[in-house]
This record gives sequence, C-alpha cells and structure tokens, in this order.
Amino acid sequence: MSELKKELSRIQEEIVVPKSQYNKFGKYYFRNCEDILQAVKPILGECIIVINDSVELIGSRFYVKATVKISLNDESETAVAYARESEEQKGMQSSQLTGATSSYARKYALGGLLLLDDNKDADSQGGDDTNSITPKFADDDICKSWVDLIKKNPERIVEILDPEYAKFIQNRALK
Repeated sequence: MSELKKELSRIQEEIVVPKSQYNKFGKYYFRNCEDILQAVKPILGECIIVINDSVELIGSRFYVKATVKISLNDESETAVAYARESEEQKGMQSSQLTGATSSYARKYALGGLLLLDDNKDADSQGGDDTNSITPKFADDDICKSWVDLIKKNPERIVEILDPEYAKFIQNRALK
C-alpha cells in the first residue's frame, strides 16, 4: 500500500466531524465545509489538501464543481462533487449564492474523500419503506441532467458521491 493511501486511511479512521450546525427551518442537524476543514487540519500530518472550484454547464444549468485533492510527496487522490445554484435565494446577492453553492459542493467532495457518512444508519430508519429513493429523486431536475450526462459518458457516474443516488441515476440512464 502506498504511503498516501496509508495516511488517507489513517485520516479517515481518525476524523470525527459531528453535525453541530442546526437548520431551524428544516429542523435538522448538519455539518458544513468549515466544520470538516477544522476537524481534518490537526490530523493531516504531512498530507496537503487543495480544493478548487470550476463552473460547468450540465443540461441547461450551471453547476459548481468542487475538486478536493489530498497529496503526499508525489502521490495524490481526488474527489469531486457538484452543486447548482438555486434560481433565486431571498436575502442573498448572487455572489453570496455562488459562495454558498461552492461551500456545499466542497462539503460533499471532502465528505467523499474522507468517508464522512451523511446518512442515518440503516438501523435507525425503523425498517419501513419510507426511505425509498424513488420519491426522493424522481422529479429532481439535477436527476434529469445527470441521466443525460451518464447516457453520454457512463464513466462520470463515479462523480456522484451518494451511492443511492448514483445507483438511481445509473438505472435511469440504462433504461
């Protein structure tokens, strides 16, 4: 195993990022990009993390693509996540909206690289079928854009970090 993979494995085992932020409107706890960065910095050792954003047109919408790269010596590993700006957000200027979208994409790219689970455990969902992925994603505009993209480039499925969502998109694209 390479030195970077050993270090990344150690970081993934050590990192703890509680969901300490609270959304009053949605009544749920979450973690943000800053929480993840604050937790990972003390355990990076000699590894370096670099985060970059770019903007991509997918379908008829623009998305912020966040790329997180961890490096050690001449080795590196990357993770990618996408987020799109909402059409409008009351109380936010367009630059603030883009910044919030960037932070959201970065959070999910970091989560993918560091193996942070953003879902409840299967045991905590009570065994009923209320967690079905079809209602959660079926009418989602991003779903339609991803389906079109995956039909053209099937290898891009690895860029979707949520495994349930990736499977849903893949099944839609193969129909």
